[in-house]
Amino acid sequence: MSSSSSASASPPIYLDHAATTPVHPSAVEAMMPYLTSHFGNPSSSHAYGAEPRRAVAEARRDILRHLIGREGTGDRGDLVVFTGCGTEADNLAIDAALRAHRASDATSTPHVVSTSVEHPAVGNYLAALESRGAITVTRCRAGPHGHATPDDVAAAVRPDTALVSVLYVQNETGTVSPLARIVAAVREAARARGGAGPWVHTDAAQAFGKVPAGAIRRDLADVDAVTVVGHKLGCPKGIG
Repeated sequence: MSSSSSASASPPIYLDHAATTPVHPSAVEAMMPYLTSHFGNPSSSHAYGAEPRRAVAEARRDILRHLIGREGTGDRGDLVVFTGCGTEADNLAIDAALRAHRASDATSTPHVVSTSVEHPAVGNYLAALESRGAITVTRCRAGPHGHATPDDVAAAVRPDTALVSVLYVQNETGTVSPLARIVAAVREAARARGGAGPWVHTDAAQAFGKVPAGAIRRDLADVDAVTVVGHKLGCPKGIG
């Protein structure tokens, strides 16, 4: 092919929105004031920090209300934590669950229930912790529909289980886990044992913008920690 014909060829059509999305024009518009005039540190006590601080609180409220379906004040007590990426968010949720478990039981090695089809952000981190002897892990195998079943996940829960982490939408196959049923089964198993039960975390990076909003809010209603990734939703890179 000649250089002239190559130069006139149409660019490829981008279809890999599961990997990342272009930044949406509305996101660019919303960001610009805070990249220019309102550039202050939101933690600063002086005037330059006031507007960024208000905007961060509003962003927390919007995430809770529009994505998760919960109400909040927008302060740090809402536990909307902004991270650098989805992997950091997953790791932070796992570490938080393990710390909570060790605070109540410092003698036993925490047990984690997960699945065989997790994103590497969860799967690799659990494997790394397991290799150091920091945790033990039960990985429930995916069934014929591409996800672990509620019964299998609940059956894997033990008295020393600190965390159940189940992927919501599989990043390669697109299968949707029956998350609400899984959470209900885990809670029921914990009640049957007379305990508080483990934390439940889900990596929902591939859900938002693909699964209907009503279904997401229903499925996340009783989940303790949710990972959301901005750059899958028309936001810039570096937001988890």
